[in-house]
Amino acid sequence: MSKTTTTIISGFLTDINNDKNIDTYINYGKKILEINDIPKIIFIEKNTYDTYFINHTYSQCEFIFFEKKDMYYYRYLDDLEKYNSINPIQNLPNPNKNTIKYFMVQCYKTEWMKIAINKNCFSTNQFVWLDFGIYHIFEKNQETFNLIIHSLISKKYDKIRIANGYLLNDFLQKDKVNMINDELCYFFEDYFINRNIYDDVIWFFLGGIFGGSSDILLIFADKMKEKCLYQIQNKNRLTWEVNLWYSIYYDNPELFDCFLAEHNSTMIENY
Repeated sequence: MSKTTTTIISGFLTDINNDKNIDTYINYGKKILEINDIPKIIFIEKNTYDTYFINHTYSQCEFIFFEKKDMYYYRYLDDLEKYNSINPIQNLPNPNKNTIKYFMVQCYKTEWMKIAINKNCFSTNQFVWLDFGIYHIFEKNQETFNLIIHSLISKKYDKIRIANGYLLNDFLQKDKVNMINDELCYFFEDYFINRNIYDDVIWFFLGGIFGGSSDILLIFADKMKEKCLYQIQNKNRLTWEVNLWYSIYYDNPELFDCFLAEHNSTMIENY
C-alpha cells in the first residue's frame, strides 16, 4: 500500500453541555480510532484519555492532550457567560446543547487543525477534519464506514474543501446548481445580512468535515481566529462555527471549494 498523504484530525472535550452522554461520544469516536491504516491526530483531555483509552492501542493515532483552558479565548468565558445570563437568548434552539463552552469547542476546530499541521506527526500534506462523533450520521455498519473514510485519503485539494448544507437545496433552483463559489456568495448576501448570527444557526456549511492542503487550512485558521476574537471583544458573543465560516466565505469565496451534502453520509462520500 502506498504511503498516505492525508491525516485525519479530530477533537473531543467533555463538560461543555448537557446534550449527550460522554459514553455515547466515546463510542462514536472509537469508530474513527479503530481505522488502523489512516494517520489520525486526536485532541483530548488527559483525564478522558486515562479513563477511556489508556489501555487500548490504536494504530497510527497520535493523542494530543488538550484542556479547555488551553483555548486562546477561554479567558473570556466568564464575560461571555455573564453577558448571556444577563441577556438571555429567548429563541436559541436547544439550550442544553448550544452553550458558550459548546460554541468555543466548535469554533476551535480550525485552530486544532493549525496545531496538527504545525506538528505534522505523520508528514502528510493533506488534512481532513472529522467531528469526533461523526459516526452518528451513518446508518451503516463499521465496515461501510471504514470504506467511506478510506475514500478521503486519495483526494487532494488546494482550496478549503467543505460541505454546503441543505440551504442550497432550499434556495437554489435547478438551473443554478452549477454556480461557482463567488456567485453563491452573492446569491446568499441578502439572506445572510438579515439573519441574527448569534441566535440562529445558518447551515450554508455543515460543520462535520472540512479539509485541504496545509497552506490553505492555515489561512483558514488565522481568519477564524480573527473572526472569533472580534466577536468576543466587540460583541461579547460567540456563535456557531458554521456562521463564522460563512462570514469568512463571504469575504473570501476564492479560498473555498464547496460540495453539496446533507447531515448524513454524503458529508463524507461527496468530499
